[in-house]
Amino acid sequence: MSVVLDAKGNILETETDINFSGLPKEAKQYIAEHFKGKKIKETAEITDAQGKKKFEVEIGGKDYLFDESGKLLKN
Repeated sequence: MSVVLDAKGNILETETDINFSGLPKEAKQYIAEHFKGKKIKETAEITDAQGKKKFEVEIGGKDYLFDESGKLLKN
């Protein structure tokens, strides 16, 4: 787990490692279709200060972000 703090010590974001099974269904489907046979190095749940969640998956040295419903945000 990691935490991002501002200069005053307020929590801006937390990142917690999760299992692949903890990803939203649509994210798992996207990964299965686009990265068949590739090794997933890390999966994490990111929560911002307002409680909004994103999911990060590291594949081939690159991070992919998904929203709470599992839609790809960035690649």
